[in-house]
Formats: sequence, C-alpha cells, structure tokens
Amino acid sequence: MKVEVPMEWRIGAWCVTILVTCTVLAGCRDAPGGKGAMDAGGRVMAVSVAEARAERIEQRIEVTGTLAPSEEGTLSIEADGRLIEVRADLGTVVGAGDVLARVEARNYAYRHTQAEAELAAASADHRRLEGLLGKDMATRQQVDEAARRQAVARATLDLARKALADTRLRAPFDGVVAKRLVHAGEFVRVGTPAFHLVRVTPLKLTADVPERHVATVKAGDAVT
Repeated sequence: MKVEVPMEWRIGAWCVTILVTCTVLAGCRDAPGGKGAMDAGGRVMAVSVAEARAERIEQRIEVTGTLAPSEEGTLSIEADGRLIEVRADLGTVVGAGDVLARVEARNYAYRHTQAEAELAAASADHRRLEGLLGKDMATRQQVDEAARRQAVARATLDLARKALADTRLRAPFDGVVAKRLVHAGEFVRVGTPAFHLVRVTPLKLTADVPERHVATVKAGDAVT
C-alpha cells in the first residue's frame, strides 16, 4: 500500500532561488560590459532567471501491512429445534436483515397463538369486571386482579412473539459469510455458532509507518 502525503517545500524553493541568483550575479560580474556570462573559451552565454514560487508536491511513503474487515462476528442460533433450512454458505454476500437459516417453528407458532388467545380472554375479563364495578357488582380487588392477569398475558405474548421471530437467524449487518458452521437437519440449541460474518467494505489497514515519516503522516491522508 502507498500513502500519499502532500507537502510544501517552501524552504527548498528559496534555497534554489538564492543559488540561481548568486550564480547569475557572479556571471554578470565576469562578463565584459555586463552583457552576459562567458565560458572558458570566451564565448558569451545566455542567462535566464525564473521567479521562484511555492508549489505543492507529493511525497509517497510505502508501507507494508495487513488488511482486515472493518467489522466481523460469529452469529449464533437463538432458538432450540431442528434446523430445517440453511440459506447461506461460504462466500455468500448478504445484507442486513437477510435470513441465513431457519429452525422448525411449528411449536413456537402454537405458543404464539395460545398467548394471543390468553391475552384476548384476559382483556375481555378485565373489561367485564370494570363494567360490573360501576354497578356495584364487582369489587376493586377483582378488577385489579383482572388487570394483573391481563398484564401477565401481554408479557407472555411478547415473549412468544420474540421466540417465534428467533427461529429465523438474520444477518445483523451487510457482509460476506466467511464460515458456515451448521447444516440443515441438525438439532441445534440457543447459542450454537452458525456463521462467521465479515464486513469487507471498507477494509481496515494495519501498518507500521517508518519513524522518519511519522511527523508527516496525518489523519485524512489518501491511501492507495
């Protein structure tokens, strides 16, 4: 890899200017009549003078290093069950949110449906008791207990919904599959490593800059 570091050598430009000017003046003193400089054979030589100016120049620093992904991670299964589908393999390019594998979801779907029914029943019971409370046919304690059952049923549904969603293993970021660690048909548990995913855009360069160039390298310099 090469690091391009633009620099301005103003001092060098002035040194060249001073050297050229001194040479020209010395030549003028030697020339008869002040018309120009003469070589060893007595011939008159034309002398031209250019105005010194500051210019930007590039200095290239070559370094040797290693490239690594900017982000990587091992993705693990989040639900117990039989792996019924594996959609990614070594080298597969995936996007954030893509499904990489699926665990059998039938039992999780049943639990989700049951949790929905329990919440619906708890909510209806709570509404009924609130109506009876206004007619002095139910106590505040009964209404409060119904509200508690409703809250528990809602939390149970939330857990069932998450468990059902966890049967699908999704990519957390854009990247490339570097390893596949599972196969369709396996029985897996929560925490089973399934894929190693790496983000390759952009790549991260780790390199050592020679000590003599440390002071000239700064954040934002181009790397090619």
